Amino acid sequence: LEHGDNLVIESDIVAKYIAQNIVGGGGEAAAGDFLYPQDNGDDNDDNAFILIDEFLAQWYPTTDIYYDLLRARSLKESKRRQKDFMDALMSLEQIFTHEQQHHQGNFLLGDKFSLAECISAPWVQRFYVTLPYFRNIDFPQEMESMGLERLSRWMQAVCDRPSVVTSKCPEEEMIAAAKRYYVSYITPGAPGYL
Repeated sequence: LEHGDNLVIESDIVAKYIAQNIVGGGGEAAAGDFLYPQDNGDDNDDNAFILIDEFLAQWYPTTDIYYDLLRARSLKESKRRQKDFMDALMSLEQIFTHEQQHHQGNFLLGDKFSLAECISAPWVQRFYVTLPYFRNIDFPQEMESMGLERLSRWMQAVCDRPSVVTSKCPEEEMIAAAKRYYVSYITPGAPGYL
């Protein structure tokens, strides 16, 4: 992204830069959302700013663990990576559970769709497609059995967001990319193939 004299690369950094500098000048998006609140001395905005950063600090390792799960080369490794992935999701659940007392609604900031959702949406969509296909994981059922109620509601709200639906990568392309870059083993019982 070239903006003035600034050259910004890496999709997450570009998204944050846009949210801070371009979208409405103050991070405003559609329907009154604030993708990334500006530091204007307001305690609510400061808390939202901190919460988004706290979430993303936990989100990035979660996506790394997800890719480790896709790269598993045996049933034993797949099971171990699946446990690591679910543990990471449990940590995210704790963020949402703690914030539920401050923010009502299905997104991280309650009813406001934020940078956290912008960055995480493509991975959330991938989880629902690739985990059943390659790892025989019924992802919604697995989250329910782990008690990840708040995280599950959040993921569904992210997937249902019109802008996320419109920009969704076709499932066939998600599967093809995973085959090309990550998956060399299919968990027994999974419907996928290489």
